[in-house]
Amino acid sequence: MAAKPVKHQGGGNQEQVSFEPMSIVSEHYNFRDLSGDNSCLGEDDEFTWKAIGGLKPGESFTFTPQYAACQYHPAVVSAVLSWQGGELELSSEVPAADFTSWDASQKGKSIVAPVVGNTAQLCMFPYYSDSNTVYSITITNVGSTTATDIVLEGRSENDWPIHYFPRCINGDADNDGWNDSLEHTMASLVYPIGYIGDIFQPYILWGSNYLSADVSTLDSGDEIDSSPADLNDDGMVDALDIAIISNHQGEGNGIPLEAISPNTSDVEYMWNNDYPWRRYDLDGDGYVGPEDLAIVTGLEGEVLPMVKDIIAPTARVISPVEGGVVTRGSYYQIKGHVWDNAAITRVEYLVDGKTLCDVSDPVPAMGYVSPFYRCSWNVPKRSGDHELSIRVTDGAGQITTSPVVWVSAK
Repeated sequence: MAAKPVKHQGGGNQEQVSFEPMSIVSEHYNFRDLSGDNSCLGEDDEFTWKAIGGLKPGESFTFTPQYAACQYHPAVVSAVLSWQGGELELSSEVPAADFTSWDASQKGKSIVAPVVGNTAQLCMFPYYSDSNTVYSITITNVGSTTATDIVLEGRSENDWPIHYFPRCINGDADNDGWNDSLEHTMASLVYPIGYIGDIFQPYILWGSNYLSADVSTLDSGDEIDSSPADLNDDGMVDALDIAIISNHQGEGNGIPLEAISPNTSDVEYMWNNDYPWRRYDLDGDGYVGPEDLAIVTGLEGEVLPMVKDIIAPTARVISPVEGGVVTRGSYYQIKGHVWDNAAITRVEYLVDGKTLCDVSDPVPAMGYVSPFYRCSWNVPKRSGDHELSIRVTDGAGQITTSPVVWVSAK
């Protein structure tokens, strides 16, 4: 483990500022691997660490975990940095080429995290294939003034969105304009597409890794920077994509993406999402329906990859249904479904135009942000008609209100 500030030459003006040098304040290894091997970080193991302090101009701080990786598994390595003063750079090197990639040159590739204000997020998604794979995280004061109140907090765990989504929203490991959260969550839908031409897609990485798309997205060793709405991955959402998804209308089994169980003894086990129709279930509700077609239609003419989120969220009331009857004076569980391609920040249930229930910053589910919500409604004791709807806000500030559902209390 390297955890010592190092002085570099040519750091600019050297301020005489009293501060604590960078040091590790916590380092916790949670070994959960069923093999019981506690000599390395394997699947289902978790690792968290934190360093605080300051850096003078030209100084750097590097941290390397005590334990290397020991078996291949999809992992997320994330580091979140904040500070005051100075100009910091958060960087690392790709610890290993993805074992499904044809591009061995990924290993050792330099990654520099984008800076947003006085914060930075660095995320890597190595699919470890060799034992003794190690990584290091480095911060360097590349400015001319001292940086203080530095907090560098890191994690290594399974690459489930519930773990990495808020930590990687500003990360861009492959520097292609897609943030890592948006890019990696898309991978759960586009990964099982199978063959394009004569190339089986697990050998071309979908989702965030350390590659950028070439002119031809079918080149070996290339990442397919696709949006799931670009069903044929030709770089544009057009009439061809609309025709493709139209041919799959009505498919599905009703099991939403967030209900997929990691338990292989569960009859609903679909960990690999290997059902062909899931490729076309864009909103992750378990069916390929009009809502999925509307997502593609709404993006017609867009060139990909898009550098910003222009896709508005969707929402709909599932229960009760239009024209339904609810018992007056009772408690009724309104059920709804909301979706966004990147991040949902607020969900509101409206009854007669007024907010009844709301939740802010809901945790993303597996794959796309596609949570089902319920809202308990104390139905008025008087008979009458009521309008129900859902209002949803995404991370880009786009707001959508679902179609109104009219019900009668009797």
